[in-house]
Formats: sequence, C-alpha cells, structure tokens
Amino acid sequence: MVAITTYGQYLQSVNNIKSGQSSLLDLGRQLATGRKAEDISAYGTQGSRLIDLRAFIARRENYLKSIDVVEMRLKAYDTTLNGIDKATRGLEQLLSGADTFQQATDAGLDAKIANLMKDVRFYLNQEMGDRYLFAGARYGTEPVADLETLAVPAAVPPPPVVADPVLADFDTQAPGADSNAWTEEKFSADDGLVVQYGVNAQHPAFQDLIMALRYAKAAANDNVNFGTYMAGARQLIASAMTELRAVRNEVAVDTGTIGNARQFHRTALDLLQTEQSSIEGIDLAEVGVKVNVLQTQIEASYAVTRTLGELTLVNFLR
Repeated sequence: MVAITTYGQYLQSVNNIKSGQSSLLDLGRQLATGRKAEDISAYGTQGSRLIDLRAFIARRENYLKSIDVVEMRLKAYDTTLNGIDKATRGLEQLLSGADTFQQATDAGLDAKIANLMKDVRFYLNQEMGDRYLFAGARYGTEPVADLETLAVPAAVPPPPVVADPVLADFDTQAPGADSNAWTEEKFSADDGLVVQYGVNAQHPAFQDLIMALRYAKAAANDNVNFGTYMAGARQLIASAMTELRAVRNEVAVDTGTIGNARQFHRTALDLLQTEQSSIEGIDLAEVGVKVNVLQTQIEASYAVTRTLGELTLVNFLR
C-alpha cells in the first residue's frame, strides 16, 4: 500500500515537472515577444479590438515608410536646387560685369559659361537610387544633354518656353513630345491626402536658365551681336531667378506638408501602440518573478522525484 502511494506521488511529481516546464516555455515566449499570447482567441472579447489595432498600426507604419522615402528625395531636390541657385547667381554676376564684348573677353566669359553649363547639367542629371530626380516619370532616362553642343540661338529676343508635352531642346530625347518628362511624383501621405511633389528638368525655370547660358555663351563669341545676346541673357536670367525661387518654395511647402503628416502618424502610432500594449503587453517584472518561482518549483519537483524514484518496489520489499 505504501509502495502504491509512493508511486502515485512519483507520478504526480513527474506531472508537476512537465506542467512547470510547459509554463516556463510559455513565459519564455512572452519574454521574447512581449505578448501574453500569440493566438488571438486567447484575448477573449478584446481579440477583435486587437485585430483592428494591428491593422491600424500597420497602415500608419506603411505611411511612415513612404514618407521616409519621399523626405529623402525632397532633401535631394533641395540640395540640388541650392546648387543650381548658386550657379544662377554666378551667371548673374558674370553678366553684370560684361557690358562690352571686350570686357566679356577679358573676363574669360566663354570659359566660365562653359563651366556653368557643366554644373547645371550635372545638377539636373542627379540620380537617387534607380532614378534620375529631374526626369519626370522617365526614371531611367538622363534628362539633360551636353549643353555645350547645343545649337547657337538666333540673335533675336529669347523664344518662349515650351509646354507639356513638348520636350525642351536640351532634353536627351528631343526633339519630340513626352508627357512623362513633365510628370510630377505623387504619393499618399495619409488617408485622403495625396501629395504631388518633385521638379522636372522641363520646368520653365530651367528652360530660362539654360537659354540664358546659351545666350551668354553666344554673346561671348559674337562681337557683332553681343548686345542682342547679352540683353537676352540678362532677361532670361532674371526670369530664371524668379522662377527658381518659386520652385524652391514649392519644395519647402511639400516638405512641410509631409512633415506634418509624419508627426500626425507618429502621434497616432504612439496612441495605438499604447492601447495595443495594454491588451497584449506583459509586465516584465511580473513575468520575471513567475519564471523564478517556476524554476524553484521545478527544481523541488526534481528533488522529490529523485527521492521517490529510489523507493522502488524492490527496495521496499527488502
């Protein structure tokens, strides 16, 4: 009778060990995931709310990922436009100091204009990842050709800028028309909020700037028509500077818009994650105490099991 009772205690001790190990594994999973349970049904009536919260959080996180990408592009636009602005101001200074053909020659205007042409082309052909920033929707197409090889403009007042879908004559795919070259980017910054952003090389600001460079270069190489070309260059650079300021303002507004959207998503995300944590989150200190208690209980059960195991039927009969 004593042997049977001892054996029963032995089995109970073994079951206690198995149960404790199972509970310990579950607590370990909680510590690893930070969640009370993985199965949504374990949360009872709060399960449906938890499903909604996870969906809301995922949507906010996706918006933030898109905003991260667009913010990087807008920063690249701003940096590039700053470089173009410096080139534009440099051209304005060169033109202001060249009132005669001789002054232009003495100042080395031709070589300096050539360098500015290289700079402007470099900026407008900026790449980011797998796309040219100023190419519109033609992501893999370099938009601006070698400006120094373009035809010398006629010694007449500057021509009007071209409009969508016509390609500016400095475009690498000109002559022709392509609305994709004029396309601005769009993305959803929030439910119902679509932000249009970006600048393309066809913008009137760049058309005027590049034509101003061409007129200035023509002036530096044509004594007879110097006055006509220089007047045209100055007219164009004045327009380009005004238009360029507007472009930079647009980029700043777009940056502010998505910055506000970012802040909204982060605030909403904090609130959603707080509610989510209140439902499925664990108290690390509490779980840690439970782990320690279970480990102590399991160790005690092991000790009892070893003791009871020694009380075999053979030992009892002896």
